[in-house]
Amino acid sequence: MQPLYDKNMECLLCKQKSTTKRVRSHFVKVAKYDTDFCPIYADSAVNALYYNIFVCPHCGFSYSDDFSRYFPQATKEIIMEKVSSKWVPHHFSNEKSIKDAINTYKLASYCVSKNRATPPPRCLSYEWIKQ
Repeated sequence: MQPLYDKNMECLLCKQKSTTKRVRSHFVKVAKYDTDFCPIYADSAVNALYYNIFVCPHCGFSYSDDFSRYFPQATKEIIMEKVSSKWVPHHFSNEKSIKDAINTYKLASYCVSKNRATPPPRCLSYEWIKQ
């Protein structure tokens, strides 16, 4: 069994279906925590933080499981204008590098800044990835 699996997703914004990689929970073994509570995983090849954010390959909307499912119509229009209309389709649905993970967090942070119904993204997780 592989540590990563494909999870079927439906974009909260455009409702298109696609897949993303997730880490099987029994492969996530924390060896220790840094002083800032950053988890240090026993297997450095399996970093669960890399897979918290889903990026829709169709519209570019990016979010985590913590994001609100509610979108006021005005918010949808802003995200469509600021993100989707400029989106160059590409996938973050394969195994992620640190660069890919950082880019997904940046996209999610930008998207959530447009949706006031959602709490801020996992900024601490983003900082941990950059370490």
